Amino acid sequence: MRSSDSPRHVNNLLHTLRGEQFRHSQNVRKDRTHLSSSHTHNSPTLPVSLIWPSELESEVESSPPSTSTETGDVAKVVAGPIPKSWALKANKNEHTTQTRREALSVVLSRLSGSKYISIDVPSEGSSPPTLTLLCLRLLLSLNSGPEFAEYIVPYLPPHLRRDLLRYTAVHSPLSNSKLYALCGPEGHADGELIVVGPQATLQADHFRKTTPHCGDQGPDGANLELAPGSVETDAEEGWDSLDDERSSPHPMRTFILFSCYISTFTLLTLPPTLTNLALVNLPSSVPLHRLPGICPLLSVLDLSYNNWLVSTGTLGKGGNPLDRVGWNRWNRLRVLALRGCHISVAISENINRGRWTDVEIIR
Repeated sequence: MRSSDSPRHVNNLLHTLRGEQFRHSQNVRKDRTHLSSSHTHNSPTLPVSLIWPSELESEVESSPPSTSTETGDVAKVVAGPIPKSWALKANKNEHTTQTRREALSVVLSRLSGSKYISIDVPSEGSSPPTLTLLCLRLLLSLNSGPEFAEYIVPYLPPHLRRDLLRYTAVHSPLSNSKLYALCGPEGHADGELIVVGPQATLQADHFRKTTPHCGDQGPDGANLELAPGSVETDAEEGWDSLDDERSSPHPMRTFILFSCYISTFTLLTLPPTLTNLALVNLPSSVPLHRLPGICPLLSVLDLSYNNWLVSTGTLGKGGNPLDRVGWNRWNRLRVLALRGCHISVAISENINRGRWTDVEIIR
């Protein structure tokens, strides 16, 4: 054997012994990882992003999207495109603060004392959240489950529960447990109920369990005049007010339902005292033609982003549900929001037919 071949022969023997030792250790650990995939000699010691940052970025941009699932603090990345069923579910359940603010703006912007509710970061010319609201947010984040209903809600006056309900509807929708705990036995917070899905759902018998405050009733069984204490004012209420009038629940005047299902049975039990109603982005159609008899006092009605109201050829033989509504029965209606519905000119004319003052239609 030549002297030049001796070192190569020794290296081959060492390489063979190392390979056998590695395979033996793999068998002991019952690990089936292949040698070539787990034991490389030419891999860089520094992260690739530090060596070739531009190439890594271009590779990531050109690679197909990946999905990740989290279990505890460990994130697992799954390569490949997102299945259609996952994508549809994600698009259905993902609502940002901006989309919720826009969807709820028609009613919330017309409620007194709610100018600061939808502001996350104060902008120029806007009012920052009050100290009371900041404290309420902290209490809500530190208390969950039965603690929130047992130790926090009983000590919050109705108007503070109302403010917290408005804020969380935009920025951090509540779950069923916190939402209904905040509403209490009255079923609303100072005359308001906001249900934002998919975090929360509307209970089928919710309005049956609550007792409305009724005064003089008309032929439809509805309050024709609200109690004097239920009229909204622009005056700010004190955080520590214990006045009997402010502590007593008002009749329900505002109901907002966003991305949540409501059955016909539940719709028929809506309180007749409602003046503001929003049924936004509902997953299925509801009998709108029944609403004038159920809620005759409406002044603001928001039916935005409902696909079943779009004026296209897919509406079926029944036509657009808006055509069946008796608009002349809503004498107090002032604002109607139909954003994303693309209604026809004929429907607009039908809404304002025979009125002294036209309804403001928001498209």
